[in-house]
Amino acid sequence: PKRCGHFAGKSVISAEEMADKIRAAREARINSDLLIIARTDARAEHGLGEACRRALAYHEAGADMLFVEAPESIEEVETIARELPGPLVHNVVEGGVTPPIPLARLDELGYSVALFANISLLAGIRATREILLYLRRGSADPRPPIATWAERQDLVRKPWFDEFGDRFDSTALAAGTDDRLAP
Repeated sequence: PKRCGHFAGKSVISAEEMADKIRAAREARINSDLLIIARTDARAEHGLGEACRRALAYHEAGADMLFVEAPESIEEVETIARELPGPLVHNVVEGGVTPPIPLARLDELGYSVALFANISLLAGIRATREILLYLRRGSADPRPPIATWAERQDLVRKPWFDEFGDRFDSTALAAGTDDRLAP
């Protein structure tokens, strides 16, 4: 089974098989806006040098962006940036094997994309636990620490959907009560 570079027990396919997959994707691509991002998780199993060698082969096979997953130090992140042509992808995994690096530093190094793989999930877990504890405690505060109704409505674009629905309300059109039909 597929395992991320931040987990133990992973294995990777051969570099040649992956390069073939990239060449096939490149040939099958019908829209030039589609980016082919070549990811390798080979760092953990084969070392950083092999992961960079593979990424370079994937670039030569036609990948648009390179993604060496799970470097284990800031020095390794810098080595990837120095040894590989851009654009590069960096994965920010809270709790993973890669140490935190400021976005400004990633930008200086030439990384084009920073993925925040699980940060919203972790924030959601924390928020869910906090609100459930709030409910369990039976707080006297009548306003729980949550988004307001207006914030929710804005997030789901409720006013836009209301206006859109009103413009296409078949009941109003059929009854002749739609003022768009008025002279």
